[in-house]
Amino acid sequence: MQGILKGAVLAGTVTFGCVVGAPGPAAAMGIIEKACVGSERGSAAAVLCTCIQQVADQVLAPSDQHKGAALFDDPHKSQELRQSPDENDESFWLKWKEYGAAAERYCS
Repeated sequence: MQGILKGAVLAGTVTFGCVVGAPGPAAAMGIIEKACVGSERGSAAAVLCTCIQQVADQVLAPSDQHKGAALFDDPHKSQELRQSPDENDESFWLKWKEYGAAAERYCS
């Protein structure tokens, strides 16, 4: 899990269930799942990518999923968002931390 989300995931809390299953065809993949599978380690962890998409669907709006998906390609961007003085970036970062903690709990 930590290798997949690599620095973009920190602490937070959320309670819900996650059903882990085999990944579907690429057309059926969610935003986060596509980014995960396309990441350096994601292709070796397709089931994990499916699980973190299921978590994302529970805690992140589609717009936040799009913004978060970009972090898989550019992990340094997560540092920029975390340190940004922009209120929208701060709001996203707090949601992303919550998502990361939930994904780590349910997909580890």
